Amino acid sequence: LCLKRCLTSECECNEQYYQCKNGGCIPYGKLCDCFVDCPDGSDEICPEEFCKKKRCPNILEDSCLPREKLCVYERDSDGNLLHCETGSHLQNCFEVSCPHMFQCIHKTGYCIPFSYLCDGVADCPDGRDEFNCSHTKSCPGLFRCSLNNECIHMSSVGDGVTDCRTSNDDE
Repeated sequence: LCLKRCLTSECECNEQYYQCKNGGCIPYGKLCDCFVDCPDGSDEICPEEFCKKKRCPNILEDSCLPREKLCVYERDSDGNLLHCETGSHLQNCFEVSCPHMFQCIHKTGYCIPFSYLCDGVADCPDGRDEFNCSHTKSCPGLFRCSLNNECIHMSSVGDGVTDCRTSNDDE
């Protein structure tokens, strides 16, 4: 299949690279990632299980998530995660650069739109997108966590379970 390193008796690529059928070399990490990197497309002639890493249950079976959406955390108007419902597109994003977005660096490295900063919803795993916000978010009928402006239900305050990332709901 597409995983042979060399298709001729003479290899031009070193052992860390895959040799495209037309002779080009690409890093093995680009093999079967649902994006054509070899000019002849031979890097994407792969068994189905190899492409599943970049495919999502809510995307058409024979298509892949666009490269620009990998490692991007976005919500719809109801707060549901867009792109891969499982969040699988947000894994292993530490080598990603997102100059036009805010990058969460704790545990994931994924990116969020700047509009998600200081909106009262913690989108980064550690809530850093809500830290040091200069404005105080209004939380009518809810409790506002200190530092990150996250809003939680009043029934969660003082219940012995830490709901605010700053733990001030159970102090």
